[in-house]
Amino acid sequence: MKSAILCSVVVLVSGCGGSPAPAVTPGDRELGPAATAAAGSSAAPSADAGAAPESGKAASEAGASAAAEMATSCSEGSSSKLCLPPSAYAKALCNEDYPTLALAMFQKGTPWTRGYSVTRSAAWNASGGASSNEPMALHEELIVLRERKNTTGIEVSGASTSYDVVRWDGSCVTLQSGEFVFARPSKIANAPIVFKRLEEHVRDALKDQEGLRPTYLAHRRECKGATMGAVTKECEKLDGAFSRAIAEQVRERGGVPTPVKLPKR
Repeated sequence: MKSAILCSVVVLVSGCGGSPAPAVTPGDRELGPAATAAAGSSAAPSADAGAAPESGKAASEAGASAAAEMATSCSEGSSSKLCLPPSAYAKALCNEDYPTLALAMFQKGTPWTRGYSVTRSAAWNASGGASSNEPMALHEELIVLRERKNTTGIEVSGASTSYDVVRWDGSCVTLQSGEFVFARPSKIANAPIVFKRLEEHVRDALKDQEGLRPTYLAHRRECKGATMGAVTKECEKLDGAFSRAIAEQVRERGGVPTPVKLPKR
């Protein structure tokens, strides 16, 4: 009899030989038994705990990478005679500064439609981005980005279709159809390419190419890294020679690695 009474007391306190009961908080009492059990099971970490944030981060990085891929083929909206990049891509390119991307687009093997200026005029960017202070040169090589058609329905005497084009220095210009031609002239020019504005890995790839190495070394010796301010006349001369050599090398042989900074499509 005493043993039975003792066991009853122990049952009330410890469960009489069973596992200890889980602690119950005031909040658990309000949630009820089912919610308390669920809370207890979620408290134990699973084997995959911590994997979700990594997966989310990887997915985010993959999405960002895909959104900023370099365009390599004509957009579906391109006309039969023009190979243009996607419209959103072209707009982003003209709203910011992409000197390295411009170099990659001009290199040998890219499909983009080239144009050649037939006027020496100021560089004006109708897309709202920054314009270059460097005026257009006669027969300057350009890449056509967008065709701007008159969608107002209003006929204006002398008005024609205009185009957004990108220059070798990465700046955009808006030109009327009569201000450039698609036929390549015998001698072509390029907007000045400032080597130090290019991304470092691209500079490293270009300066070691056989066709550029001698000009690069001569430019470095004379200009001593200066890109503005007081420089010698020989440095100014080599600036132009180096810029033309870069354009010729890239145009005829390619060799420009994929830029890091790219517009989102």
